[in-house]
Amino acid sequence: MNPKITIFIAILLIIFGIFVFVNINNQINQPQQVINNELIGGNKDENGCLIGAGYTWCETKQKCLRIWEEGCGLVDTPAAEEDNILTAEDCLSNGGEWGAIGEMDEGFCVLPTSDAYKTCNDKDDCEGYCVATLTEDEESTINEGKSIEKKGQCSLWTSVFGCNALVENGKVNYITCTE
Repeated sequence: MNPKITIFIAILLIIFGIFVFVNINNQINQPQQVINNELIGGNKDENGCLIGAGYTWCETKQKCLRIWEEGCGLVDTPAAEEDNILTAEDCLSNGGEWGAIGEMDEGFCVLPTSDAYKTCNDKDDCEGYCVATLTEDEESTINEGKSIEKKGQCSLWTSVFGCNALVENGKVNYITCTE
């Protein structure tokens, strides 16, 4: 095959790949459309919140929100009372999330905290947990079995799931994963 044709085909494939990447990236990062103060598109829950976009109903603020962007907060129920909430109705009325979480088959309530994103040095500084965001280098250091000094932020929820770097006494000693 002629080298000029090979180069031409390679250039076309690169241009096509860039076009596809930009198109997919724009679709992923495209903000939700708002018409008449309502989000449109995608599946909605019983309160009209866009599930696929990460919106959930916040009873205390009476609106759909992304809990990681804006804490829901509690009106009357402190996070310490989470263990006393035994029904989905009580949980939801307090702004919580109810359901089988992780590997738990039974209903479980996770309540939002009122101090989400507050700077912390330890779990005792928070209603939930003190969680640090790590850089790749910091994560590598932790994975090598070393600890690092780090401040964290109070968690959005009274329980955390997934993999988290928990801050204890101003240090991250390990990354814990909870399912």
